[in-house]
Amino acid sequence: MKNVGLFEAKTRLSELCREVSETGQEIIITRRGQTIARLVPPARPKARPARVPGRFKGQFGPLTVAESLAPLPPEHTGLKPSATDPLELP
Repeated sequence: MKNVGLFEAKTRLSELCREVSETGQEIIITRRGQTIARLVPPARPKARPARVPGRFKGQFGPLTVAESLAPLPPEHTGLKPSATDPLELP
């Protein structure tokens, strides 16, 4: 961890960002000895679980033709009913 004054951080920001990115060490920016900001490396993305073929097999029944062609209800689309029915027919 390294402390850097605000004026120095302003003049060397690109260099400090590169240092944080390369070393992974945070840099504390201070004004008159008080911490005002921290430069930290970005968080590492969490590993996604492996995709397993057939994971959901048997959990959903077959759809009928009518079910597969029916419009989604508004609560599933996030749209207002008038947005899904532009003519606003009953």
